[in-house]
This record gives sequence, C-alpha cells and structure tokens, in this order.
Amino acid sequence: MTDLFLRRLRSALLLLLSAAALPALHAQSTTTPTDSLPADYTRLIDNSFDALGRGDFPTAESALRQAIKAYPDLPSSYALMNNLGAIQQRQGKLEEALLTYSAALQKLPQDKLLRTNRAMLLTEMGRTDEALFDYNELILAEPTNEVYHYGRAMLYLAKGLYGDAELDLEEILRINDSSLKARLGIALLSTMRGDYDKAERLYNYVIDKLPKNADAYEGRARLFLRKGMKGYALRDINKAFEYATSPAASAYALRGEINAAIGDKKAAAEDYSAAESRGFNKTSIEQLRAALRK
Repeated sequence: MTDLFLRRLRSALLLLLSAAALPALHAQSTTTPTDSLPADYTRLIDNSFDALGRGDFPTAESALRQAIKAYPDLPSSYALMNNLGAIQQRQGKLEEALLTYSAALQKLPQDKLLRTNRAMLLTEMGRTDEALFDYNELILAEPTNEVYHYGRAMLYLAKGLYGDAELDLEEILRINDSSLKARLGIALLSTMRGDYDKAERLYNYVIDKLPKNADAYEGRARLFLRKGMKGYALRDINKAFEYATSPAASAYALRGEINAAIGDKKAAAEDYSAAESRGFNKTSIEQLRAALRK
C-alpha cells in the first residue's frame, strides 16, 4: 500500500466525517417564557427562521446577529449562537463559525451540542488536534456516546493512529454490539492496514443489513479499487452516488480515480474538479491530476 493512497484516504476521512455531520438548524428552546422576551427580539428570531425556510442564509444570519447584539445577556442569546454558527458554516464562513461556537462555549462550556458542532467544524477545517480536544471533552462528559467515539476514531485514522482508532471502534461495539457504524469504521481501518479480506467481509455485512447505505458502497468501492477490481469498484461507486443525498467530495475524488483506472480521463478530470470545489485536499487533487497527465 502506497503512502500516496494513505494520504488521499486520510483526506477523504476528514471530509466524510464533516460532510456527514453538518450541524442541524433547530428552533431554539429556552427556559425563558416566550411572552417574557422582548418583542423585537422574538421578531428577529422569527425573521431568521422564516429566512431559513426560504433558504436565504444571509438574511437568516443577519437577523440572528441583530437579536444577539441587541440582547447579549439573555441566556437564549447564547443558545442562538449555535444556530448562527451553523448558518455561517453552511455558507462556507468557517472562520466566522469557529469564532461563534467558541464565544458561545466560553459562556456555556458544558453545552454538548455546541462542542459537538465545533468539533465537526474543526474536522472540516483540517484542524484535527483541536477537534480531538473537543471529542476528548465530550467523551469525558458522556463516555458511552457512540457518536463521540466514532468521531474521534475517524480523526485518529486520519492521523494514522490506527491503534487508538481501533480502541474507540471496539468501545462502540462494547456499548452496542450491533453497531453497523462501528463495523464500517473497522472496515475502513482494515482497508488502511491492508487487511482487504476482513474489510470486504465487513462491508458485505453492512450492505446486507443496509442495502442503500452510500458510505458502505463508497468504502467497498475504494477497497475494490485497491484490489484492482475496477469493474466492481465502478459498480459500487455508482451505487454510492445513487443512494447519497448529497455526495461528498471524497466520493467524487474516488470516482475520478476509478474513471482514471478504466481509462476515462475526461470523466476523471470532471470528478476531480467537482471534488476540489467541494473542499477536497488541493494537494491530493493535484497529485491525482498529475497522474492523469502521464
């Protein structure tokens, strides 16, 4: 197994983790009765959610900013900062979103939703050590949370810390021995270690249980490509695109590699461009393009 393959796979891991975990936007509940909140404050919040309903993120962001700025000391304003960060993140304003989450966490350091969202954002930004800090804090607060262990395991894989990743994935199975997510993680770990037979067995098991799981098909496609089974790889990546709500950058990069392997350089180049536009590691993309020109 080449170092280049591992670097590409680690780039894909970070994108898979972050793309699967874009923060949800929620109506904020507070301990303060709605009728006791200032009328202009509630109006701005309503305006923000109306804008979200239209998909108008800039207007939604502006309304929340005004509400928080006008009443910064209201407990609900700190809660609203979670939504503000999520809106900024969805617009690609990653540094602004990080500042928002961090400011809110200074006031609400025990808020697990805020810390989870910051961990996912840091993952998206490639700041793995900082993301690991947040996942460590989350696991200290809730040791049996499978999502936290899986998030940390994927970060360990991205850093090449296979033993640490394995411990987290095994802990998930100890908590929930039927976890398919943990089996997907172990399949990915096995692929990175070169244990292709074990990886294939696990991917087959997950696909048998969840026949429309895009992540499982993408993972198995990557495995088949490494084994030189190009036709099977193409079949699986097409299934991944069929079942994915919104294919991740990693899926485009992988499909590009498969298209390159079967000789369709035009399709491969288009996929690499799509992967880059969705945030795939630029160095990895340039290496793939260079290989395509040979």
